[in-house]
Amino acid sequence: MKKHGKAGPGPSPARRLAAEIVYQVLEKGAYTQVELDRRLDASSASPEDRRLAAEIAQGSVRMLRRLDWHLERHLKKPLNKQHPWLRTILRITVYQMVFLERIPVYAAVNDAVNLTSEKTGPAVGGLVNAVMHRVAEDIEKGLQPPRQDTDAGLALWYSVSDELASMLVKSFGLARAVLILEYFNSVTPQHLRVNQLKTSRETLRERLREEGLPVEDSPHIPCSLRLVQGGMAPARLAAWQEGLVYYQNEASMLASLILEPASGEHIIDLCCGVGGKSTHMAELCGNRGAILAVDIYSWKLKILQQAADRLGITCIETREGNVLELKEEACYDRVLLDAPCSGLGVLGRRPDLRWKMQMGQLEELLGLQRQLLKKASSLLTVNGRMLYATCTLNPEENEKQVQVFLENYPQFELDGFAERLDFMKLLPEDEAAARTGMLYVLPGVYGTDGMFYACLKRNA
Repeated sequence: MKKHGKAGPGPSPARRLAAEIVYQVLEKGAYTQVELDRRLDASSASPEDRRLAAEIAQGSVRMLRRLDWHLERHLKKPLNKQHPWLRTILRITVYQMVFLERIPVYAAVNDAVNLTSEKTGPAVGGLVNAVMHRVAEDIEKGLQPPRQDTDAGLALWYSVSDELASMLVKSFGLARAVLILEYFNSVTPQHLRVNQLKTSRETLRERLREEGLPVEDSPHIPCSLRLVQGGMAPARLAAWQEGLVYYQNEASMLASLILEPASGEHIIDLCCGVGGKSTHMAELCGNRGAILAVDIYSWKLKILQQAADRLGITCIETREGNVLELKEEACYDRVLLDAPCSGLGVLGRRPDLRWKMQMGQLEELLGLQRQLLKKASSLLTVNGRMLYATCTLNPEENEKQVQVFLENYPQFELDGFAERLDFMKLLPEDEAAARTGMLYVLPGVYGTDGMFYACLKRNA
C-alpha cells in the first residue's frame, strides 16, 4: 500500500453516500434503513455504487465495536474526542479494509483522505493516511481482537454490547448465543409472503423469476418465497404492483399461522404497525371477517391501508389511537398483541438498534407490556385465542411477562399450538415448547429473525 493517499478527482459516489449515511446514524441518531432508503432514493449513483454504499453503511454501523478496536490502537485521542466526520470516515474505511477484501486498500484510503479534506479541512488528511497505513499493517499481520468464549470476548468479536452477549449466553447457552450472534452479522435472504387471495406459491415463483427476481421456496413456510440475491426494488415489480406479494420475515408470518383466524371471525390487531400481520390474517380468513387494526401512529396505518388496497383486502378497519384507551367490549375471537419491545431479535436488519437499546433501560417498557397484556386480555371473548408476540430475545419481556400475567389472571391458560405448525420442521425442543403454548424462534436456527410467541385462551 502507498503510504500517502493522493487527492484525486473526488471520493467515489459509493463511499460518499456511505459516509453521509453513517454520519447521520451514529452522530445524529437516524435509523439506518430509513436513512439508507432516503439517501439512495435521492441519489443518481449507479446501481453498483448504491449497493456498495449500502453494504459499507450497514456493515460499518453493525461492526462498530470491531472497527473502533482497530482504530483506538493508533489514535492519540480516543474516538469520542475526535471530529465527528473524522470518526465516520475512519470507521467506513476500516470496515472496507477488514471486511471487504475485494476493495483495494489504496482506493479506500485515497477516498478517505479526499473525504476528510472536504469535511474537516486538508490538514487532517495526513492523519487519516497514517492511521490507515498502521491499520493495514495490523491486518497484514493477521491482528484481530481475541476471539474468546467469555461474554466480553463475544461482545467485541461480534460487535454487540457486553450486556447483550451476557444475556444471550445466560438465556440460551454458549453454542446458541454464538449461532444467534453469527446470524446477526450475516447477509440473510429476504422473505416474500404469497398473497393467497390472488395466486399460489408455484405461480408466483415462476412469475417473479420471469421478472428477473431469483427466488426459491421457503424450507419452512408454505406461503413464503426467499429472495436469494439482489434484484429489482419491490415497487418496480409488476407482481408487487398487482398485489401478489408482500415483504415479511417468516418468523413474523408465524404469528397469523399460530392464531389461525377463521372466516367470519372478529379479530383485533393491537399495535399493528404497518400491517404485515393484519394483512396476513385477512388472507388466511379469505378476506371474510372483521379485522380491527389499531396503532398510535397514523403514518403506519396509512401504509397498512395502502398495502391492503394493493393486496385486494377489504375486511380491515384501521383505527388511530392509544391501545390502552380503547373502549371495546370483550367480543373478539382472536386478539393479537404485537407488543413494543427491545427488538433484540431483529438486530440483523436493524444494526443501529445495537447502540440505541441499553438492557438496563427496560423498566418502563416492561411496565407498558404488562398494561398492554391486561388490556388485550379484556377484549377476548370466552374460548377465544390471544397471541402475545415480541421480536426480542429477552426473557424478562417474554416468558416472564406471560408467567406474571397467568398468575394474576387465572381465567387464562396457555394454548399449545405445535399442531398448527405441523408444516414446519421444528427442532424437538422447539416442538415441545410449542406444545406448551410458548415458542422462541431464534435467529440462526431457521434462517429468520428472532421472535417470541405465547398463545393463550380464555376459559369461562
